[in-house]
Amino acid sequence: MLSTGATKISEELGRSLPGVPIYTSVEGKELPVLEGTGVVVATSGMEPMCINGYSAIILLNGSELIGRPFIRAEEDVFHRWFRTLHQLGRNGEIYSSLPTHHRLTQALITMNPAKYLESELADRIRFSLPPTSAVIVIENSSENLSGLARRMRDEFLDVSVNLSHDTHSINVVVPYNREKDVTTSLRALQKVRSLKKLSLLRIEKNPVNL
Repeated sequence: MLSTGATKISEELGRSLPGVPIYTSVEGKELPVLEGTGVVVATSGMEPMCINGYSAIILLNGSELIGRPFIRAEEDVFHRWFRTLHQLGRNGEIYSSLPTHHRLTQALITMNPAKYLESELADRIRFSLPPTSAVIVIENSSENLSGLARRMRDEFLDVSVNLSHDTHSINVVVPYNREKDVTTSLRALQKVRSLKKLSLLRIEKNPVNL
């Protein structure tokens, strides 16, 4: 399983393994249930079901996948890979492209997702990220939001308010015991902007691609 480049890898495997069936399964060209021997090259989520399971699963592009610029990147890989492992046959083998010491690889080796999730939660607590805090993103592509950021810092002293470099976006990290106060204030602001015929702000709580 990999993120991209399935067709190229299939071609390379075909040259390296003459006589071995090579199957490619990607979005728009998904394969049906497979039976017999062969090599399947699939992008994430496109793995065909294999009768009696796969004898081995190779998980590629690990560093690329967890290095994507949003906070749920590693969590996303965790869910994708464990979902894929449900198709591993009895006594099947796993190869992870991440280092052996990486906590995700360790979770795969031990088949103990609970330990990984505990570690992930500890990181979320340490950095005040969901689910221990709420993250509210405020955006307006046509407006400088530095004034709003300043007012929010003055109004909510225990809330982290971070203005983007282009001044069009604000990330607000809110302890859950203060979330109601912040959201009430933002709703009131939207009403005022509406009455003044100003463009409404785009406000999203805990966006997936944060």
